[in-house]
Amino acid sequence: MDKFKLLETICFFPAVSGNETALARFLYQQLTPVSDKILVDQIGNLICCKDNGYKKIAAFAHMDKVGFMIAKDGKKPEAVGLTAEVEAKLPLNKKIDAVVDGYYISYQPNFCRKKDWIYSQGLDNALGIVAAIEWFKQIKAGSLALTVQEEMKFCGAMMAAKKIKPKQALIIDTTYADDPKSVVKHGGGVSFCLKDDFLSDKTMFNKAVKICQQSKLNYQIEILTSGNSDIAGIYQGYGWLPHLFMGIPISNMHTYKEKVFIEDWLTAINFLKNYS
Repeated sequence: MDKFKLLETICFFPAVSGNETALARFLYQQLTPVSDKILVDQIGNLICCKDNGYKKIAAFAHMDKVGFMIAKDGKKPEAVGLTAEVEAKLPLNKKIDAVVDGYYISYQPNFCRKKDWIYSQGLDNALGIVAAIEWFKQIKAGSLALTVQEEMKFCGAMMAAKKIKPKQALIIDTTYADDPKSVVKHGGGVSFCLKDDFLSDKTMFNKAVKICQQSKLNYQIEILTSGNSDIAGIYQGYGWLPHLFMGIPISNMHTYKEKVFIEDWLTAINFLKNYS
C-alpha cells in the first residue's frame, strides 16, 4: 500500500489508548509478508522480527492516539480526556465531531492533504507508524514493536521490551513543532532529541547526524527540560539500554487538527532507510 494511503488508513482507526485491537489486526496483515516472525503479545503490542533479530536493534512506535473515555453513561453522558493536556486543548463551547466505540471516544476522521501539508487527527503517531514500517521493510535483522498505551504511562513499551530484549532502541514518534516547548520548526527536517527526561545515546545520536550530513537530509536537534516517550516504559520494564528518539515535527499536537509539513515526514523516512 502506498505510504500516503497507509497513513490515511491508520488515521481512520479509532485507536485511542486501550482500544488499539482493530488497528493492530490491520497492521498484522500488512506486516506479515515482510516478517519472519510476528505476534501480538498479552497487552496488545504488535511485534515483528527479521532473521531472528530479537536482541538486536528494535524500533518502537506507538499505535495509540489521544482521545476520551465515557466516565458517566446515560441520557447525559460525560467524557474525560485521557490526559490533562487533551482536556486543556479541547475548545470550549465548540462542537467537535467524534467517534464513539464502546467507552472510547476518538476524534472524527478528517484526513486532508493540501499542497505541502497534511492535516488530520491521529498524526501522532500514524506518521511514526508508517515511518517505522518503512524502516522495518529494508533492514536485514532486527525487530519492530508497534506499541499500545503510550499515552497511559507507556505500558505497552514495558511489555514489548521484556519480550524483545534489544541491544538498542530506536524510538520513532512525533514531536512538537512551532511550539514553546521546543525549538523544532516545520521545514527543518527530522528531529533528534538529545535530551528530554532521558539522554539519547551519544553513539546512536552521532550516527544519525552523520547519516543526515552524508545524505544531505535536513535535521534538527532538540534539547528539552522535560519530556517522555516509549523509552520511559522501556527503562521501567526492561532496564537501561542505548536509545535514540527520532521525532517527526507536527503542530497542534494532541488535538483534532494536527499538522505536518510533508517534506519533514519524507525526510524522516529517508533517514530511516539508511539507519540499521
